[in-house]
Order: sequence, then C-alpha cells, then structure tokens
Amino acid sequence: MKRIMITAALVSAAAVLGVLPLQARSPKDEWQSGWTLKQHLDTAAAKDVPVAVIYQMEHSSCPIHDARVASYETLQELEGMLKVRVFVDSNPEGFKDMRRGAYHYFVPVLYIADGEGHLVGYAAEETPFTDLRETAKQAAKAMLWKKKTRATLAAIDKQIEARQLIPARKQLDQVIKQDLALAQAVRTSITAANHLALATYARKKQLTAEQAAAKAKPYLAEATEGLFFAAATQERAARIDSLLTEKLAEIEAAVAAGDPTKAARALAPLMKASFGPDGDAKVKALDERIRAALKEAVANKKAADTAPAPPQ
Repeated sequence: MKRIMITAALVSAAAVLGVLPLQARSPKDEWQSGWTLKQHLDTAAAKDVPVAVIYQMEHSSCPIHDARVASYETLQELEGMLKVRVFVDSNPEGFKDMRRGAYHYFVPVLYIADGEGHLVGYAAEETPFTDLRETAKQAAKAMLWKKKTRATLAAIDKQIEARQLIPARKQLDQVIKQDLALAQAVRTSITAANHLALATYARKKQLTAEQAAAKAKPYLAEATEGLFFAAATQERAARIDSLLTEKLAEIEAAVAAGDPTKAARALAPLMKASFGPDGDAKVKALDERIRAALKEAVANKKAADTAPAPPQ
C-alpha cells in the first residue's frame, strides 16, 4: 500500500510540473537511435532543419522521469524537427559539441541544435512546461530565420559584385543586428535553464550556498557576435570595406586633380550611409579633406577676383 501511495504521489507531482502522462506517448516512436545523431546533424546542417535530442535513462522506473520524456516526445512545437533519443552513458559522435554551454544535474533534458555546432534551445529536467514550449518555439523561429537569411546573404553577394556598396552594407547590418539578438535570446534561455537546474539540485541535495556555488558550471557569457553568421558577415563586411577603400581613392583623385566640387558630389551618398566604425571614419576623414579643399578653392578664387588688374 505504501508503495502505491508513493507512486501516486510521484505521478501527481509530474502533473504539477506540467508534464504529460505516459499514456500521451505517440504509438509510433519518431525518435531515432542516438547512434544516428551524426547523420541527423549533417542533414540538419545541409537543410537548415533543427535536431531535437532527448537525453534520458534507457531503463527507468521513475514516473516523473517517464512523464517528462513523454512531454518531450509529444511536444507539438517540435513537429518538423529531426528527432533523436540519446541514452545516459552513451556518447554518440557530435553529441558533446552540440550541447556545449548547457548543463544538467538530472535527466531527462531536451537539446535543440542546428547541426553546425550551435545549440538553439535547451530545457532542463526542471524547466516548466510553458517555458519548454517557448524554448521549442524560439528554436524553430531561429532556424527559419537562418534558412531565410542564407538567401539574404546571397543577395548581398550579388550587390557586392555589382559594387552596390550602400544597399549591400545596409542589408548586412540588418543581418548582423538580428543574428546578435538571436544569440543573446538563446544564451539567456540556456542560462535560465542552467540556473534552474543548479537551484533544483541544491535544494534536493540540501546544499549550502557555498556548496551550490562549488557545483556551478561556467555559464554562457553575454553574446558579442551573431549566433549563426558571425564569420559570414565579417567576411562580407571586409569585402565591402575593400571596395569602399577603392571608391574613396577614386574620389580623392578628383581632389588631387583640383576638382573638390566633383569629389563632394561623389562622396555625398556615402556620407548618408553607414559602413561600420572603420568605414565611417574613412568617409569622414575624406569629407574633411574635401571641405578643406573647397575652402581653399573659394579663398583662391576670392584672392584672384580681388587682385589688382595687371597694368595695361
């Protein structure tokens, strides 16, 4: 009787946590073996489809563990993702890298990755069900943005080839801004799950604050670059900067040829655009030289106009 009461209490606790009962499991297991993980990560990278990974016990008699697994298995927000199940104590190829930055103290947990070394979602065993759903939604949106942005980067490449520096840089700045925002949102979500996992562990183990601090892992720092395209945007920014340098040299040649007015007209559109701190500094420096040349030209003309006429 005591055993039945304990089991009932555990199931009730699972309901309070917001997880789904065992009966809610899909009759068809869509979750592939952990040993296929590398294959699925490669597919995810090629097609920009996220991989959802449940990390769980292979054999469990704990109703809370099993109900939590069921909540992952039947989560509607994971529809369309590749699905893999990895058991505790197994370490399939690619597993260590794809979960970098997320830490657990109890299982099961859920990881969502993009196949290119980026963790885009993580839910600890203690993550509330509403937060779990939001994590999955955020990961799905991030991957849709990633797929769409590949087309944007291709369009930027064409603009660079056509030497359309202003629209190319404008679009690139938008990608950089959005990618950084995604990186910070994902890091914030993962850090929250990490803190929750540690707090739950400390409570269950009755740790002091000092003991809990000793168990803390190095959490993700604030994002300073984009989640998906940091290298890609840096490379395109360098190409745009190189073309900008060439364009500024052409304009400066007009100043050297004694036509600062022509140079000012050519520089005007660039003055209204943004090319990053270094590029903007180059444009500003040339603008100052052109202004000085224009001022000198006006002074020379005034001097010529007021000079006494040569004797007849």
